[in-house]
Amino acid sequence: MFATFGCKVLKSGCFLHLRLIVRPRRTRPTTRFRTAVPAACDARSVRTVSVAGKSDEAQRSNKIVLDYVHVPPKIDRVNEANLPPIIFLHGLLASWRTYRSVLQRPDLAPDRSIYALDLRNHGSSPHSEEMSYDSMIGDLLAFMTTQNISRACLMGHSMGGKLAMAAALAHPHVVSELIVMDAAPVVYKDHSWQMAEVSEDSPQAVVQAIAKLNPIPAHMRTRRDLEEALRNLGIRSHDVRQFALTNLVRRGNVDQEMAWRVNISAIARNMAEIMGLPKWMQEASRQPTDTAGHSFTQKDAETKHAVVYRGPTLFIRGSRSAYVQDAHWPVIRRLFPNASLVTIDGAGHWLQSEKPDEFTRIVNAFLNRSTTSVRASESPAHEPVY
Repeated sequence: MFATFGCKVLKSGCFLHLRLIVRPRRTRPTTRFRTAVPAACDARSVRTVSVAGKSDEAQRSNKIVLDYVHVPPKIDRVNEANLPPIIFLHGLLASWRTYRSVLQRPDLAPDRSIYALDLRNHGSSPHSEEMSYDSMIGDLLAFMTTQNISRACLMGHSMGGKLAMAAALAHPHVVSELIVMDAAPVVYKDHSWQMAEVSEDSPQAVVQAIAKLNPIPAHMRTRRDLEEALRNLGIRSHDVRQFALTNLVRRGNVDQEMAWRVNISAIARNMAEIMGLPKWMQEASRQPTDTAGHSFTQKDAETKHAVVYRGPTLFIRGSRSAYVQDAHWPVIRRLFPNASLVTIDGAGHWLQSEKPDEFTRIVNAFLNRSTTSVRASESPAHEPVY
């Protein structure tokens, strides 16, 4: 759900989709895992991100109080005041800080507010023993309620993309648009992609390696010590090891022992569910889409009603990634009948970091096309269902 794997460029023509061909640019190469904004960034970009905060009302609820950052609109358009905000959902072992550089871009959805969340057990959000998509949907709906957000565009990467899909299927009335970055509504397994590298630095392998180093042994005092330990545990990619180490924190000052920011034990116990899908979503993917989208309830599961999201939907994949394959298109169209697919040539799983200009253009073009339909649709007459 997060590592970049090499593969042949996916062939076009297998189904209807858009393909963006990007010519190489003579710029400094980007790393696969960009986790922070450089210290020397311009003043405008600094002002676009406010201090992360939490709602007092949410703190009194029984849902996880998610840490977040709010990026206000970069341009002031009176006629765009009613556009739904974007809620950004990160991938496994990441946080909103992982995507800070792209979120701060002045040209990314400049007329919309962006709320970037830390999901439970990640970043600065609280830990919980439960790590199901249903529980994370509850956190998301609670956040929207406390922020007085009735509808939002959900944009999710990898694990966050799966969460965005599940939320849109379960509660389509609160999702104005859906953008899924390199994830598909399928169950991922280590050996299902027939790729040599997949068993080496797969999400399961990285989570298991970190779990074996939890708690961090007392004799390991530096990042270099832990990087070497991860390498000895089979994590061969330098980029993957560096990404994993972004979750290191010090307990107190720099001389005290290190710890993992993420709740790695809970994540490790729930890896099968994280790499999979909720049972109701798996059932929905096998059902015909002959009914309109509606909120998912237990009755839906019992009667096996079709669950679909019919709003504007965009899937973005990298040509060097195997997470969204041509074979996945039928199930995507079954669950998201108004979906389109764009492939960024030369990009891997971290397409927003590897090709930020192209990614921004694709997202903006989609949002501009969907604005008319979003405004024309009626606001939901009911609140999010918990």
